Amino acid sequence: EIPKTWDELLKTKSEEGQLIIYEFINSYRETLNSPFPKIKSKETFSALQSLKNFVNSVSSDSEWRSNEDLIFYNFLTGNSIFIKYWYSKHYTSLYTASPLPCGNFGISGSVISSYNVAVNKYIDETNKNASVEVLKFITSKEIQRDLLISEEIFSPIVSLYDDDEVCEIINCELIKSIQPFSIVNMIYENDYYDLYDYSRKYKSYIYEFIKGNKTVDEVIKKLDNLTRFYNISFKTDDSLFGLIVGIIYFLVTLLLILSLVYLFVDKYQNLFSHFDKDFWILSIIGCVVIMSSVLTFYGEISSLKCHLRRSLISLGFIFSITPMLHKLISNYPNANKISLWVNDYKYKFLMTVTFMDIFLNSLLAISSYNIKNVVVSHGKNFHKCDMKSLFGIITLFLIALYEISLLFSIIFFVIKEWSLDKNKNDKIFFLTAVSEDILSIILYHILSMTKIEDFIACNTILITNIFIFTITKYICIYGVKLIAIFKSELKEKKYGGYIPTLINSSDIKNDFFYRNRVSKFSSNAYSNGNGTYSSLSCKKFDLEFKEDSDQPLELDISEYIDRK
Repeated sequence: EIPKTWDELLKTKSEEGQLIIYEFINSYRETLNSPFPKIKSKETFSALQSLKNFVNSVSSDSEWRSNEDLIFYNFLTGNSIFIKYWYSKHYTSLYTASPLPCGNFGISGSVISSYNVAVNKYIDETNKNASVEVLKFITSKEIQRDLLISEEIFSPIVSLYDDDEVCEIINCELIKSIQPFSIVNMIYENDYYDLYDYSRKYKSYIYEFIKGNKTVDEVIKKLDNLTRFYNISFKTDDSLFGLIVGIIYFLVTLLLILSLVYLFVDKYQNLFSHFDKDFWILSIIGCVVIMSSVLTFYGEISSLKCHLRRSLISLGFIFSITPMLHKLISNYPNANKISLWVNDYKYKFLMTVTFMDIFLNSLLAISSYNIKNVVVSHGKNFHKCDMKSLFGIITLFLIALYEISLLFSIIFFVIKEWSLDKNKNDKIFFLTAVSEDILSIILYHILSMTKIEDFIACNTILITNIFIFTITKYICIYGVKLIAIFKSELKEKKYGGYIPTLINSSDIKNDFFYRNRVSKFSSNAYSNGNGTYSSLSCKKFDLEFKEDSDQPLELDISEYIDRK
């Protein structure tokens, strides 16, 4: 009696040749109308466990790995009790054809293969029309019926298997019971993988479980990686990477926003005199906006997210550098109409610089990003933003060129004003920030086009570049001010009664002592060693004027301190 299930066939220990893995797994689907089991489903798990038990019981390693020649030889000679092979009118006289055994009772499935027909697209219209007529003829019910009767070539026209004349030649009940399915349709539904390569790897991974030392969980993971595309997620099912990046993003963003509180502390106002408060806030907002571009890496990558990422980086960049550029142009040594206009109309200047960036990014939006499928042979597949449009590539170049031109403008103004300002610290930090910005912009575009076939490595490099881009800019523009505050707080605790930042900025340190030609003073005063006196805790001083000073002391120092 022909076995109806794999377990019944196992008891005969008679199967010879290589099993078709897909058919075995398909026979374990839940119901008759259920689709091919998902790779990570309990059906696939059960099927693979049963397949291993079956193969190791009835098939040797050499038989399992044998090619089709051995199976075909046994098919021709009848040298098998049970054999699984393609149906053929000419050779099946030695065997009785039957449906494949079931995994779950009554549920089977046989892989089907089909004939392919192609029409040359370069032929003229007359021949194309003629080809269509030929295809209509070949696929007509009448011709399909004739081929089924004369050659036993199975037809996809199901109603033919209810034809009495056909069923006299063909075992119609057998055809109706085989539950056919296609590997292409059921398993391989994507056009980014070579079907032969996919099938080879699929079988190879399962063999590692059946005849090797891999566990079923390890093999299912590898099978899943063949067609699965990974995305960054806050969930930790596949990796902690997304969660770690998210925590870093939220912590840094929170610190950036909270640090704005120092702008509103009266005793620190002199440290932040370089920009107006609103422009300090704008600069920090710019850093936060750049950081927010990291969120576009999460979830499924789309053309919209690719555009949003570039727009956030551009807009954040403009917000973060505009205060620097405004200050430098306003202080240009040779005053002109432009510098005066920039000084008087800072918001119009901001809108002008921002408008150009928005205009370029709007042009970029005309061209859609292509979502590139990065298929990794033995790793995690992933998607990547890829601009293929020539217009889009040119626009990206113009955006980068515009950003870099603004940075070089800052360098130009810093050099022009270098000798005019005795306090060069801010200028040094401006140059540091600008240099890092230029490097980050260039790296961003290079890395976006570089082929990196590793999911974690590719995203780590891109996200790290954004983090460094943001944090370095923040430290050089705003962070150095906080460092000065923390250092002054430490000195205040050390010397007691310390009044920080009073004579720290360039617009105050010459205002009293240098203007009154004071060379030194005593009575618990602390000197920082470079001519700028930093401790004014005492209200009475012994002041020593320089010999060439002919200017009287303008006001009582207590009044001066209170006023400042």
